[in-house]
Amino acid sequence: MDWKQYVSTTALVVSIGSCALSYNLSQQSAITSVQPVLVFQYNTRSGWSVRNVGNGPALDVLVAMKTDDRADWTQPMRIPPLPKDSEFGLKKWDVYTSARTLGATYSDIRRRIYSTTCTDDLSAVDEGNSLRIWLDSEIKRHWK
Repeated sequence: MDWKQYVSTTALVVSIGSCALSYNLSQQSAITSVQPVLVFQYNTRSGWSVRNVGNGPALDVLVAMKTDDRADWTQPMRIPPLPKDSEFGLKKWDVYTSARTLGATYSDIRRRIYSTTCTDDLSAVDEGNSLRIWLDSEIKRHWK
């Protein structure tokens, strides 16, 4: 292979790699531009609340709790959608004050599912459902 072919081949490989990287970054940007991120926060006056600190609305929000690390998720409750920068208080449901871990599953506008868990004020956000699946009859509604 002479030097011209080597340069041409190298330029082609770099170009293909650059296009692939650019495509991947644009896909990630499209996701994060609409991704909700829920966090749990505690206030001594108002108790626990869940806040959306992400870039898009959190839809189909389900909150649950664990009393200890070995326990299963319990007390599932569906709450209203959370727009960006909004918050929903959980004080009305005293059961959440005895929680060791709080968790939530939710989706973005493209129906991608995410989960947030908070144990001892340490939060984690994951793709997919990290809690469990409940029958609709097992899920409490926030207005009841």
